[in-house]
Amino acid sequence: MAADWLLIDGSSVMFRAFFGIPVTAFKAPDGQPVNAVRGFLDMLARLVIDRKPRAILVATDEDWRPKFRVDVIPSYKTARLERGAMPPELQPQEPIIREVLAAIGVEVVGSDGFEAEDVIASLLPKIQGKVEIVTLGGVTFGRMTAQRGWRWSEQHHRRASCVCLRRGVSALRHTLRTQLADCVPLMRALGQQ
Repeated sequence: MAADWLLIDGSSVMFRAFFGIPVTAFKAPDGQPVNAVRGFLDMLARLVIDRKPRAILVATDEDWRPKFRVDVIPSYKTARLERGAMPPELQPQEPIIREVLAAIGVEVVGSDGFEAEDVIASLLPKIQGKVEIVTLGGVTFGRMTAQRGWRWSEQHHRRASCVCLRRGVSALRHTLRTQLADCVPLMRALGQQ
């Protein structure tokens, strides 16, 4: 199934890769964990093989808890405030992922004060052709995609699991399932769906 554009929420995929592979599973020669690097690249390779995109763009969270969201939902991602924005074993892996993406010609973009999903949302009106978005999901994506008539499609592979978006049906059900971790009051009140 070919796509003209593959837009990847790099931050969410990086976290999924990190937590999906034990920290001790892959290490660099100097002993540094590279489980997230390996998982990210495995997922990217699987997506390229399956989707055959003409262009790939990886968006990043330059601010994982944007002020404009906190102003509206003060509890937004408060759980991360307690445990930290990023596990210490993951922090040194993010620059490695960026270096590898640059080396293979994949553009990485982010914008100060915004999350990756905001960057992707800002690009959608400017992109022509078939677009697939790879993310773990989120309230913002759920609202954005439901308003634009997109639908969620969970894709499972032998070594990769991701969520892709395609034009179609509402994203609300998936959004309800995925938002407990971001401490969004409505989602917490509803619980798992």
